[in-house]
Amino acid sequence: MATPTTNRRTGGAVPNNGKGDKFRNAAGAAGAAAGGFVGGFIAAFVLIAIGIALAAAAGGRVALLAAGLFIAGVGSVVGVSAAFWVIGRSEDRERERRDPRP
Repeated sequence: MATPTTNRRTGGAVPNNGKGDKFRNAAGAAGAAAGGFVGGFIAAFVLIAIGIALAAAAGGRVALLAAGLFIAGVGSVVGVSAAFWVIGRSEDRERERRDPRP
């Protein structure tokens, strides 16, 4: 029988089904220490800055320019994903306030 563990976000007990951490709340792993979404935005800004710096330092080297643009693009995708995650979490909280489940 699995023993319950504590949810980092709410402090309540959640069942540990023996499958490990991969089935727990992804929000807790994404940035519980950073308040949820902040870590995603920081990662996005860092990736974009690294990509821009790499592309600027490329000079005439096409491969380095492409790598910089790719890294900046990945950072952009991470930033948009973090924004959608924030919107989704706020909608989930609003839905829980309107229709609490037992």
